[in-house]
Amino acid sequence: MLNFCTIFFANYSAKGVALYRSLERTCSVFHLYVFAMDEDCYAILKTIDMQHATIVSIAELENFYPSLLSIKASRNKGEYSWTCKGPALLYCLDKFKLEACTYLDADLYFFSDPKPLYDECPDADVMLMDHRYTPWYNLSETNGQYCAGYMHFKGSLNGLRILNEWTKQCIEWCYGKHESGRFGDQKYLDEFHSKYENVYDLQHIGLCAPWNIQQYEVEHKQNGVYVAIEGKQDNLILYHFHFLNNQDFGRYNEFYLGPYKLSKETMEYIYKPYLEELIRYTKQVDKLPHTPDVLASKVIPMSRLAYTWHWCKNVWKTNKVQWRRR
Repeated sequence: MLNFCTIFFANYSAKGVALYRSLERTCSVFHLYVFAMDEDCYAILKTIDMQHATIVSIAELENFYPSLLSIKASRNKGEYSWTCKGPALLYCLDKFKLEACTYLDADLYFFSDPKPLYDECPDADVMLMDHRYTPWYNLSETNGQYCAGYMHFKGSLNGLRILNEWTKQCIEWCYGKHESGRFGDQKYLDEFHSKYENVYDLQHIGLCAPWNIQQYEVEHKQNGVYVAIEGKQDNLILYHFHFLNNQDFGRYNEFYLGPYKLSKETMEYIYKPYLEELIRYTKQVDKLPHTPDVLASKVIPMSRLAYTWHWCKNVWKTNKVQWRRR
C-alpha cells in the first residue's frame, strides 16, 4: 500500500482531483489523504466519488498541530499551504498509523505506476526529488536543489526526527521570498544530506517538470509515455505542472503553461491529457450551484474586438491553449 497526502484550497481542486484520478489509474493499491484548506474545498470533495481518499478539514489539522494557528495570519495562502506540509505528514503518520507517507503537490500528475520509486531504496527514511534543472532554468542556488512538491518520509525514529525538525523550521520561517539562504519550505531540503543520515535522492529518470523536460525525448508507446535522456529510456512516472494557470476571457478560456520551451511531443503526450482532465472536471463542477472557480481563473473582461484579436494572436502559441468553458 502506497500512502500519499496533499493540500489544496477549493480553487485548486481541479488539479487536486486530477492528481487523484491519475493515481487511481496508475496505482494498484494506494490511499490519498487530502487536506482541504477551506470549507468550500471540503464540501466539494465530499460530493465526489473518491473511494481511495480520506478528506481532512484544515480545522482538524490545526487542532492536531496548534502552532499553525499562531503563524496563520502572517502568511498568504500559498505560504500557509507550504507550512502545512510537515504537520499534514505528521498527522497522517500519527492518526492513521502509517509506516510511511509521501507528500504530493496538487499539481502533480502520474502517468505510470510510482512503485519503482519506492523499490529504489526501500530502507531510506527520507526520499527527495531533485529538480534536475535544464541549465537555462537553473534556480538551485536560490530556490533549492530539491523539489518540495514530492517528499517521502518514513515513520521511523530517524524519519520522524527529520520531519519534526523540518516542520519546526517551516513554522519559524516559510515565505515566498529569498532571505538568508532560505526560500519557502524548500531551500531547507538542501541541508538534509549534511545534517541527517539515510536520506536518498531518487534516480529514476521519469520525474519531469517544465523546468527540466527540455533535456528529454518524449515518446508515446502502446503502454504509455516514455522519456529518454543520455541513452536511457523509461516510463514517465510523474509530471509537475508548475506555473499552469487559467485565464477567463468570458467568451473563451485560455490555459497559460508558463514561460518554458515545450516540444510538440511534450504538448501532445503530457499536457493534452492533463488539460482534458482539468476541463472535464471543471465543466462537471460548473454545473453545480454556488461553487467556487476550481481553476483559480484570472478573469479578464474584454470587448468583442479585443478578445478576437487576443485569440488570433495566441492560438498558435505552444504555451497557450484556448478552450470553451460553457
